Amino acid sequence: MILLLAIIGGTFWYAWKNRAKLMKLAPTSQAETVIPLPSLEFAPAATPEAAPAPTTTVEPAIDPLDAATPDITHNIAAADRAAVLVKTLDSAATEEDRLKVIYRGQDHKADVKRFFDSIGNQLKPILLDPTPAVVSPLLTGAKLRLFRLVTATCAKGAILRMEAGPNDTQLLDWPLFMQTHEQHFDNFVKSNPTPDQRKAEWFTVLCKRRHDFDLPKEAQDAYVCLEAQGSLSPEGSTVLYVNKGLPAGRLLETHLKWAEIYLVDLLVGKAEIAGTTTHVVLDCTGTDTARK
Repeated sequence: MILLLAIIGGTFWYAWKNRAKLMKLAPTSQAETVIPLPSLEFAPAATPEAAPAPTTTVEPAIDPLDAATPDITHNIAAADRAAVLVKTLDSAATEEDRLKVIYRGQDHKADVKRFFDSIGNQLKPILLDPTPAVVSPLLTGAKLRLFRLVTATCAKGAILRMEAGPNDTQLLDWPLFMQTHEQHFDNFVKSNPTPDQRKAEWFTVLCKRRHDFDLPKEAQDAYVCLEAQGSLSPEGSTVLYVNKGLPAGRLLETHLKWAEIYLVDLLVGKAEIAGTTTHVVLDCTGTDTARK
């Protein structure tokens, strides 16, 4: 299982302990009941030990966003915006107010309404945690930091990603948030339809390349093998196989670097490989056939 998003605060403890009112969105007793996340094998970010003169030393692997600005500055600014976004989403008086803090909100209007109707029209956030490392969206080059948002109906937390909006605003990536809050990918992985009932679905997943030891040796060279996670629950993890002969296989084999973690849209299905039912990638962001 890919161990994604080690978010429990060692990386940013010095900064966050002085900003608890921004990040702790409910009483401590609630936050303490949250199930801890598994930890990803990230190189840890440097943690400031005191507040002396600012240093220009930056860990490149941790802060590629802006080498001239210490990593902690980015985290504080991003956390402030994320906390404001979450509080606005929770306290919005109208549906239109919610849509204003969602990236391309009008496109997701029906899903937003269904989601909030299903949880009693209130998000009830409990805890907001930053990730200690950045991930790479496939092909864009611009790395980003994600957040985990624990709510009253999602104890393991949903993934919160912010997209740049107009006038220097930060807006919520709604499809990723809804997918991880409602654990759509988990349900897909656990499902076991008969071959004639199988349907491929698009998901946004965090993934990285891995060596394959599960397929027979004669089949291994035909596939790119990925560790993937589509939620913050252990049930949201699986291994994906991409046929190197497909457009998605050629693209992923070319662009995925070993040991890097990517955020990518994948069309995932179930298929037989060497007599075993597996999860396969049929398409991905960046191919001519991908969804627009």
